[in-house]
Amino acid sequence: MRLAPFPGNELKYGKKPMHSSFVKLHENCQSIEVTDNVWAFENTVSSTWGGNWKKTFKAKLRISERNLLLWLGDGPFPESIWVPPGFTTLSGKAARDEWNRRRDEWLRRVRPSEK
Repeated sequence: MRLAPFPGNELKYGKKPMHSSFVKLHENCQSIEVTDNVWAFENTVSSTWGGNWKKTFKAKLRISERNLLLWLGDGPFPESIWVPPGFTTLSGKAARDEWNRRRDEWLRRVRPSEK
């Protein structure tokens, strides 16, 4: 999963590359399990990083194993972003290479070439 700006966000937020957080949860959600996922993002401009990501997701996360959190933006992984347990972070070229490899692998599985 890769976060990207929502189409039309420029009407509300101007030129900021606005997006939401990876997961939107209601506080009444019982719990969640996250295993074997790859999540990528390239900016930290969001209205929901603090509330929904750090507060609700953190409170509801019960099982988290073998996940990757990839920073595709410039520089090191942002210190302002909470990293859930069970997530390994990558940044820079290593993160972009891993994202491209995983994306291409997924595309081959969901759209196999016809023979």
